[in-house]
Amino acid sequence: MRTLYLLLFLQLIYCAVDGQTSDKKKLYSIAVSNSHSSYPFSTGVALVTGPYNPGFELAYNPTLRQRQKHEWVANYAASYLFHRFNQHAISLYAQFGYRYKFTSRFHADGMVGGGYLHSIPATAQLKLNEEGEYENAKGIRRMQATVNAALGIRYYLSTSPGNKNVFLRYQTSIQTPFVKSYVPMLPYNTLLLGVAFSIQR
Repeated sequence: MRTLYLLLFLQLIYCAVDGQTSDKKKLYSIAVSNSHSSYPFSTGVALVTGPYNPGFELAYNPTLRQRQKHEWVANYAASYLFHRFNQHAISLYAQFGYRYKFTSRFHADGMVGGGYLHSIPATAQLKLNEEGEYENAKGIRRMQATVNAALGIRYYLSTSPGNKNVFLRYQTSIQTPFVKSYVPMLPYNTLLLGVAFSIQR
């Protein structure tokens, strides 16, 4: 399994380097999020009204190919999620997708992807030692994989190339293997609100 995680991580590095060489816009983004563990695409308004499991995402967003009304896009992201009584989840993942330009300012997209997830329990992990006492269980925690699919909309603040835009993305993710013996997959639904911008060099 560790070999699989290593291959996923190397794939992320390769994709990031490949994307940087083909894109001239140099768009980056930052977003805040709320997540619920539930069946894929089954959570709606509750992601706004609560309960709240906060997180954030930092990402690089190259446009791989573009036409007047269409774009093929990528998203290389690092994210963090805190779920009370469950875990701190740190993810590195890549997404690829299609974007349609309804107008010069209003676009919609769909993406799929996957990557690496490192899960750190949010509660104490105890085990019984040889003396019959409980002690903290130590280790590097759980190395897991994540796959996801997302739908999003974005509004551009101006019509110039590489401009700033705000976006809203609804994303469903599956974390695996969550608990090998009885919960092999844990689905999450996440709503992200963010802004994308260019960095001039």
